[in-house]
Amino acid sequence: MSKLMKISEFTDDQSDKVIALWGECGLTRSWNNPEKDIVRKNSDKNGKFLIGQIDEVLMASIMIGYEGHRGSINYLAVDPVFSGAGYGKILVVEAEQLLLSVG
Repeated sequence: MSKLMKISEFTDDQSDKVIALWGECGLTRSWNNPEKDIVRKNSDKNGKFLIGQIDEVLMASIMIGYEGHRGSINYLAVDPVFSGAGYGKILVVEAEQLLLSVG
């Protein structure tokens, strides 16, 4: 049975854990600096950066963007230990709801 994932907004003290998660999920690239991506997302007023936790363990993330015309999703990640339980889908539904709310 899947455990309940708590979704909350990212905070700066979670950077190391989020970047480690992205590495585990194969999302980091040598030519792309994830720290800079986090700084850029934190300055974006038209989107959200959410994380998922189970039992206080950071195990998922999603960056949601909206540039006035279309929405975007970046760094959608679920720790492989929790893969296949529907947590990614839950985060995508959160993104859809946010993007529908802004048009």
